[in-house]
Amino acid sequence: MPDSSLAEIITAIAAIAGAITAAIGVNTWRSELKGRAEFDSAINLMRSIYKARQCITSIRSPFIFANEFPDEYKSASSSRTPEQEANGYAHVFKRRWEPLSPAIEELELNVIEAEILLGKDVANATKEFMQNIRRLQVSIETFIEEKSSHTEPIDKSFSITLRRDVFDTKSKDNELSQNFESSVSSLERLMVKHLKG
Repeated sequence: MPDSSLAEIITAIAAIAGAITAAIGVNTWRSELKGRAEFDSAINLMRSIYKARQCITSIRSPFIFANEFPDEYKSASSSRTPEQEANGYAHVFKRRWEPLSPAIEELELNVIEAEILLGKDVANATKEFMQNIRRLQVSIETFIEEKSSHTEPIDKSFSITLRRDVFDTKSKDNELSQNFESSVSSLERLMVKHLKG
C-alpha cells in the first residue's frame, strides 16, 4: 500500500506541475499574441500615416507641370479667363487629390483598430493630422475660388497664407507644413513603446 500511495502522490504532483506549466504556457502565448497584435497595429497605423503624408506632399508640390492641366487650359494660354484659370487649377488638384482619398480610408480603418488595441490616445494623436488635411482641402477650394475672381484679393496677407497652405515651399514659416510634421511626430512618439516591444 505505501508504494501505491507514493505513486499516487507522485502522479498528483506531476499532474499539478503539468497544469501549472500549461497555464504559464497559455498565459505566455496569450501575452505574445497581444504584443504581436499591438505591434502589427502600430506598424499599420504608421505605414498609413506615412502614405497619407506622401500623398499630401505630392498635392502641395509647388511645381505644376503643363501636362497636369487639361488640354483646353493649355490651348488658351494667352487669353485665359478667370473661370478657365480656376477650372485648370481645379483639374490639377482633383487629380492630385485622388491618391489621398484611399490613403485616408486606410488610415481611418487603422486608427480604429489601433484605438481598440492601443488606447484612445491614438485617436487623439491622429485628430490633428486629419484636421490639417481638412484645412488643406478648404485652402485649395478657396485658392481655386480666388482664381475665378475677376478682382485682386482684398486681404493680401490672407492670400499669402492661403498659398502657403496650398503649396509647400519648404520654408520654415509654413504653418501647415509644421502642423503636419508635428502631428506625425506626436504619433511616432506614441507608437515607439508598441514598436520596441
